[in-house]
Amino acid sequence: MNRRKVTAMLTAAAMCMTMAGGGLTAKAEVQRDVLNFAISTDPGDFGPWAATNTATRICLWGVYQELATIIDGQEELVLLKSYELSDDGLEMYCEIWDTITDTAGNHMTANDVLFCWETGSELGLLTGTDFVDELEVTGDYTFTFKFNRTLEKGDTLGLFKWKVVTQAAYEASDDGMATDPVGTGPYIVSDYVSGSGFTYTLRDDYWQTDEYNASTNGQNVQTINWYIITESSQRTIALQTGQVDLCQEINSLDLAQFDEGGAYSEDYDLYGISEDKTIQFFANCTEGSVTDDVNLRIAMYYAIDNEVILNSVYGGSGTAVHELMGTWADGYNSDWDTEDNYYNYDVEKAAEYLAASNYNGEELELIVENDENKTNVAQLVQVFLQEIGVNVTISTVEASSWDDYKSSGDWDLLISDDAANVYAVKGWWGVLSQDRYGEERGTVNFIQDETLQDLISAAMAVDATDEDNTAVHDYIIENGYGYGIVNPYMYYVIPSDMTNVVTSYQRAVIPGSCTYEN
Repeated sequence: MNRRKVTAMLTAAAMCMTMAGGGLTAKAEVQRDVLNFAISTDPGDFGPWAATNTATRICLWGVYQELATIIDGQEELVLLKSYELSDDGLEMYCEIWDTITDTAGNHMTANDVLFCWETGSELGLLTGTDFVDELEVTGDYTFTFKFNRTLEKGDTLGLFKWKVVTQAAYEASDDGMATDPVGTGPYIVSDYVSGSGFTYTLRDDYWQTDEYNASTNGQNVQTINWYIITESSQRTIALQTGQVDLCQEINSLDLAQFDEGGAYSEDYDLYGISEDKTIQFFANCTEGSVTDDVNLRIAMYYAIDNEVILNSVYGGSGTAVHELMGTWADGYNSDWDTEDNYYNYDVEKAAEYLAASNYNGEELELIVENDENKTNVAQLVQVFLQEIGVNVTISTVEASSWDDYKSSGDWDLLISDDAANVYAVKGWWGVLSQDRYGEERGTVNFIQDETLQDLISAAMAVDATDEDNTAVHDYIIENGYGYGIVNPYMYYVIPSDMTNVVTSYQRAVIPGSCTYEN
């Protein structure tokens, strides 16, 4: 591998933020004094390595910072000033800025990075880093990652995405920063009342220079008040009365009020974001099982009308997909959307493939997590399959038992979801790679296929091409190894003066980074 150095740079193009937040951005003057944001759940724990939930995915941006992040498939360095790979690709030489300070005034060094790496690892809350053997401090602001293999597509997201704080601040906290976060980001958290809300205030001593500030660390709002409103109807009322300006997740039946032509459209707009998880359908491919029959699998896929599922279950809010991930993932080929295959609902072709299969009317068990939307999807799939003569019984499984039940293999059919935060290949890897599930299991649905694994490995390479991605896509289609159903949208109600929406790699709006009309 050729040595390459990546540094934080400013270009004319980089100064323009896109709707999804790509590129670097110069620090702007404060554009809004106050923004009131309604969220549906309580963060519960503001700690830098706490388990994430819907709220923390949204509200920790701007408080803590990471080494770097990935937006629109492009890296943005944050705490990192630069990094360089060794010639053999097994080491990464990193340098952080020498000016980093947190909101308590502590100065950050490479030893703080090591402390966070070790602490987060001990807590089991650093994920996607199994390829790292060691983090070695080599200077006041330099350190080296040592790998047990060369980097693959998406590895840098796991390598860089974890929160970094100063050891002094973390050890001064009595509760691991659960209620008193001290980060290096541009905002300070105060006035946290569990179940009620909290406040962000813009720092006046933010360490980063204007020209190198990442787009996810914008400083366009002086004060952000976060309101925890668990009931969807109450969030709608908060919007109607003007208590809040920005809202995450309201009932789909209420959305029209805030869309163009709605009663409140003068003050609000709708902003739809494709979720990072896609609803998927799998058949158990254990050798000798009823569903270890490619003709049966393809028959079932032809029998499913995912457009009907999109409109019936999700009210049309999303995309009926043609792969196992959303169309927004980096490396997704839009040509896949118009291919002639089983993503085009066709009962006659379903009947032809069923007739060519060895299916003899056996009752197939379809398992699904006990979630309203997923259960409704399962019920429609059951109807579609029964229309071609495939008998299905649905078993709902509680969330606490879901992973165990799924991994047991005591099922025939599965409706699940999986994330592909940045890259299309990570969507395949997440469900069809033995690197995730181990050689014995093979994939989420117990496929044993060396060719499949080789194709995914090729697409995971840092220098993988569009042809590598297409090869995986074609092979999955040919063998009927899985079927994507819907990539749902999550709608935000945003203030009408928000002119540019910036989101994280987790598809969450970052209010301090969005731009507003003065």
